Parts: sequence; structure tokens; C-alpha cells
Amino acid sequence: MKFKVDENLPTEYASILRGAGFEADSVSDEKLSGASDSVLSERCRTEDRVLMTLDLDFVGFSSLTREKVSSMCLVRCVTYVSGRS
Repeated sequence: MKFKVDENLPTEYASILRGAGFEADSVSDEKLSGASDSVLSERCRTEDRVLMTLDLDFVGFSSLTREKVSSMCLVRCVTYVSGRS
């Protein structure tokens, strides 16, 4: 499986994925920071990569534009606060 880590996630995620045996690169390393969703989508589709992102807007991108998008992994982080129930 091949991944592309979006600019809104640490570039270290690509290193972690590579260390786990996956092929991974990052948007930042490829000088694609600031690229539009359509550019990233096309790049991921061309390279057959799963985009790993925090961007909720990207999720609705394909339904709004009717473009084919690559596979996507939406990352959501949960913060645990000690002492709360």
C-alpha cells in the first residue's frame, strides 16, 4: 500500500509508515504544499496512493466536483484529559 501524507500532518508520519514497510511520501517533501485539492487528488490517483489528511473539506471534494479522487484516510485525533468522566 502506498501513502501520501498531507501537509496538515507531520512529515514524520511518512517516516513511520516507511518504517512499517509501506511506501510513503509527504506533500511537503514533494513541494506540493498549498496545492489545490484537485492537484493533490490527481497526483494521488496517478501514483495510486492513499491520501492521509486531517482536511474535512477534502472528504466532500469529490461529491462537490464529481471528480474521481484517490482513496483517502481521514485522521481524527482525540485528546484525553485525565480526571474527566
